[in-house]
Amino acid sequence: MNGAVLVTGGGRRIGRAISLGLASSGFHVVIQTRSVDNGINLVADEIRSLGSSCTIVEGNLESLDSPQKLFSDSIESLPNGTTLVGLVNCASMFQWDAPSNVKSESLISHYKVNSIAPILLSSLLFNYLKEIDVSSFEQKISPCIVNILDQKLVAPHPDHFSYTLSKTGLYTLTKTSAMSLAPKIRVNGIAPGPTIKNKRQTDKHFKKQYLATPLKKQVDVNEICNAVDFFIKNSSITGQVLAIDS
Repeated sequence: MNGAVLVTGGGRRIGRAISLGLASSGFHVVIQTRSVDNGINLVADEIRSLGSSCTIVEGNLESLDSPQKLFSDSIESLPNGTTLVGLVNCASMFQWDAPSNVKSESLISHYKVNSIAPILLSSLLFNYLKEIDVSSFEQKISPCIVNILDQKLVAPHPDHFSYTLSKTGLYTLTKTSAMSLAPKIRVNGIAPGPTIKNKRQTDKHFKKQYLATPLKKQVDVNEICNAVDFFIKNSSITGQVLAIDS
């Protein structure tokens, strides 16, 4: 086993694909979810069918107390002798608003999930690993955080205003923590374009969205998983953000 990786939002959409990809690479996967349901259990079953292992931890990232408990539960859930060596901040709040109608409640909720929780979890991982000599592990492991951002940061638009602002905070976290957490932890980001249609979107609107990109195609979620794998395995890369935006 290569160690363990905590994936927030790891049971749904892009997070689900990332969890399965990490399991295929031999990592124990800790899946964070707001609540366990049949869909989450099915992902866990898929991971075990790959010959890997996983645990599920519950936590509502809108609660400011949640990251500490979530992290403690993640560590307690690990198989004996397994160290948490990675964090993928994938959980996201994505609600529509605009500068003309933004409410403080929306801003605060988006920041809690999309900025504050990743900040606190990153700090917790650093302090957990601070006293661990990962160079002594049987397999060479370079601890890594991957933050899932959004192509809207490269091409900003005023729709989903609170979401975009909070993801901007996650981008800044990626750049600054890459400096402050080095050399113990590397920190990188991935900014996907149109990958999976959101539940409020029609097929027609989603197609229009991805046809507006230069390559005029939907992003393959497996290419995002490949990028996560790339960042985890390349121990000389930190502070980088890769746009996968077709």
